[in-house]
Parts: sequence; C-alpha cells; structure tokens
Amino acid sequence: MAKLASFGIRIPQDLSVIGFDDSDVAAAVNLTTVHQDPVEMSRVAATKALALMRGEALTDPHSIIRPILMLRGTTGGMVGANGKART
Repeated sequence: MAKLASFGIRIPQDLSVIGFDDSDVAAAVNLTTVHQDPVEMSRVAATKALALMRGEALTDPHSIIRPILMLRGTTGGMVGANGKART
C-alpha cells in the first residue's frame, strides 16, 4: 500500500485493496480481508481423515466453509458505470 501511495494512488478512493488471510497484520494496517475459520477447517479435515482411516468412504469429499468478509479501511463503495454508488 505504501508503494501505491508513492505513485499517488489513494486507497480506497482510487483503488480498493483486499487481502485473504485476516492476520493480525491485516487488522493492524486496517486492511479489508477475507477470514476463514482455521478451527472449523481443522475440524472438518480431521473428521474426514478419521473416517478414511476407519476405511469409510467419504460421501461428500468436498466441504464449504463460509468465509467472512472483514470490511476495514482499504475498500471504497461500489460505483456503477453511471458514476453513482451501487447498493
């Protein structure tokens, strides 16, 4: 973000920036990011691994763990082609 600022690009007025780990650093620099629950990911993985070790077939080998968008200071409002904010 500092590099963008050195080129005169303002965040979020000119460019929105989003991360994908929701680390403590992201929170410290007020970065909008996507949070995925590592405890839930571990629980799902362990459940599937234990089932496989027991010789069970996985009825659904894929799992969806819903992410959470952590809105912070690096994203602006959405603007449509007409220049007006979209909701």
